[in-house]
Amino acid sequence: MNGITEIRVGHGADNVLDSEGIAELLAEVEAAIARGKPILFKGAAEGRFFCSGFDLAALALLPEKELRKRPAITLCE
Repeated sequence: MNGITEIRVGHGADNVLDSEGIAELLAEVEAAIARGKPILFKGAAEGRFFCSGFDLAALALLPEKELRKRPAITLCE
């Protein structure tokens, strides 16, 4: 898509987003913002998509053990 930064989110059939994935996602979002481009989030696996509503920068600072407890990191159908 011309002029839009498409960011794939998650891995595996359920588009899992682990602590490493959160750090990568945050870096991709920050880079897109720095370029002044609109962002389109797409789930890596077909049929599932990214549910937003949380602060990636805050999540990136949490220990991996804490991230596993947070349902906001799941992807929705």
